[in-house]
Parts: sequence; C-alpha cells; structure tokens
Amino acid sequence: MSERTYILRDGGVRDRCLRALGDLDLSKCYEVVIRPWKAKRTDEQNAFWHVLIGKVASATGNDAETIKDFFKNEFGPKRVVMIHGEARAVPKPSSAYSVEEMSEVIERSIEWALVEFGIKV
Repeated sequence: MSERTYILRDGGVRDRCLRALGDLDLSKCYEVVIRPWKAKRTDEQNAFWHVLIGKVASATGNDAETIKDFFKNEFGPKRVVMIHGEARAVPKPSSAYSVEEMSEVIERSIEWALVEFGIKV
C-alpha cells in the first residue's frame, strides 16, 4: 500500500479512512497519526519569502540557504526535541509552517531586512 492522507471533514471521508484501515495487511507495521488539520503555508507566501531571502542573501554576501536558516532561527516557530533527556528548542522546518506561522516569519523578516539593510520588498 502506498502512503495515504485523509483530511476528515465529513463522514464519507471518515468511512473511507476506516475501510483503508480495515484493509491493512497486519503482518506489516504502519504508523497512524491523528491530529487537528491546519492549512500549510501558501505557494504565494513561499514564493514571496524566497524572493526576500534572495534579496537579503545578495545584500549580505551569504547564500540563500544560510539566510533561510537565519530567518527560521531568529523568527520561526520552534519545536522541542529531547537530547540526552533534556528538552531543546530547535527551529521548525519551514515546510511545516502553518499559514499564520509563515505570515509571522515573513512580517518579522521584512521588518528586519528593512531596518538592517534598507531592503524593501
């Protein structure tokens, strides 16, 4: 079976999901995750953020990946990981940002770029 994702927004989808679960070959292991659904960042947000990253990279002499990592570390949401039994906050992957999280990162990145380098986007 290939990977499947179900967004449970009505009884019909729930029923299809339950049928898929019932059809699983239980001689194999599967991961099933149930969590509230959130819209991910939009394509427009992603495109805009990469334009901003490119402008800041050019102004600072850094590569785009370095600036992206900087923005995620400075302005992005964090997730908690356990390392040797100690909780550590690390930047969340930008591909997992919600629409709201991406908006916040973009706004703070724009403000920083304007104040620090006079970059307008």
